[in-house]
Amino acid sequence: MIVTIEQLREYARNLDNRLEDTAKFNDTWLDHRIEEGLAVAQDIKPVFFTKETYDLTFDIIDNGLEEVEIVLQKEPHSLYEVVGDPLFWDILPTANNHIVVKRVANIPVPDDMTIEVKYFFYVTLPVVTVEMTMEMYRLIKDGIAIILYSWLRDKESEQYHQAKAESYIIKGTFDLEKGMIDSSDTLLWSRSWA
Repeated sequence: MIVTIEQLREYARNLDNRLEDTAKFNDTWLDHRIEEGLAVAQDIKPVFFTKETYDLTFDIIDNGLEEVEIVLQKEPHSLYEVVGDPLFWDILPTANNHIVVKRVANIPVPDDMTIEVKYFFYVTLPVVTVEMTMEMYRLIKDGIAIILYSWLRDKESEQYHQAKAESYIIKGTFDLEKGMIDSSDTLLWSRSWA
């Protein structure tokens, strides 16, 4: 499903009557809380993930570099797989979730000069739409509620949504879906058994 920032704003404003005050809680303020809520959901259970493929031909062959730092396109939460032939490459994740790729000394240049990086990421502003499953959407709504009730100093509601989000993790199939996305024969849109 595709969820818009407008839908997330509407959900957020409907949580509590105080949030209907658009002078005190304008869209910019609300968008930052939504971004924080998305991060909370991602920290509870990493749900936003992507993969990027890098061709090192230009850096290694054309420019003669022995080491390349790969800067990921999205704000990384954590890496879950880096694919590259260890016979040819030393692959080192850094503390800031960049990837340093070094050529193994005295080994000929491989035919395959690509490195694939799979990682979880934080959704950051500006965002207009976010693609997610219904299960992810339920978790994200609670992440947003946790942040908003924290800002409103409503500890009871904050704890309620925290407990609700944690129960999704126990009952959910998040890991199953992550594994299926990379499988060519079980794409999310072609699952007949779900």
